Amino acid sequence: MKGICNMKSPSLKNHKRRLSLCFILLLILVSKVYANNSISFATHTTPPLSLFLQEVLQTALKPYHKKVTVIEMPGRRVILQVNQGKVVGDAARAGDFKVISNDDTSNYVRVNEAVALTKVVMITRKTSTPEQVSWHELNKGTVAYLSGSKRLRKNVYDDNRVPVSTSKQALEMLARERVKSVVMFESTARNLITNDEHLLATLTIQQPLVDRFNLFTFIHKDHAELVPLLEASLKEMKRNGAYQQIADKYYFSMPLPLSNG
Repeated sequence: MKGICNMKSPSLKNHKRRLSLCFILLLILVSKVYANNSISFATHTTPPLSLFLQEVLQTALKPYHKKVTVIEMPGRRVILQVNQGKVVGDAARAGDFKVISNDDTSNYVRVNEAVALTKVVMITRKTSTPEQVSWHELNKGTVAYLSGSKRLRKNVYDDNRVPVSTSKQALEMLARERVKSVVMFESTARNLITNDEHLLATLTIQQPLVDRFNLFTFIHKDHAELVPLLEASLKEMKRNGAYQQIADKYYFSMPLPLSNG
């Protein structure tokens, strides 16, 4: 490119052509740099959690000039996309995901600083009054849950499991009395129920929480250089208040200390 742009031109017409060529080459170089700085994560989570994750990861990697996008998709597809290298990582999974997953997670490298705290709730019809709110109570009947949610799945007995493709589908099944209860992340449940008149009139989120645990970002091993960067940024965000500011915006809480995650 330097040679082309510095060549002496015998005519104004050729000079303009070479300037145009230089400009096109410059655009190509800039676009390549921009493409290298644009990275995508996949997630099986839905709003508001997926939006929260995107803002946290964007903020964490901004000092390294990375432009982050978080793409929502079914849980098994997330793993496939990560393993095929089509995304740099899985935005959020339970800390023990590699242990409890039945899928190939050999490419997954955990970022050892929690990206979010998620709360798990039991949802029933308003006409139902459980004796207690617990995994034991949930397992007294059929339970709908989002397919791909490994941490939720492992706590539900085989005979009671009703995996579904979307959280909205799980709640609609409950409203139609096709399952006894639903278990899902509290943020997702509140977002879906409060924005649907029928679900709001029919269903209730039981208290207290069934469970709560930290979520961690996992990076494909080919992009392992991002792991220490994310760990350092997330720690700094929690220290300087940037994380809390984003958490307040989406009504999330600070993650548990790592030993409890």
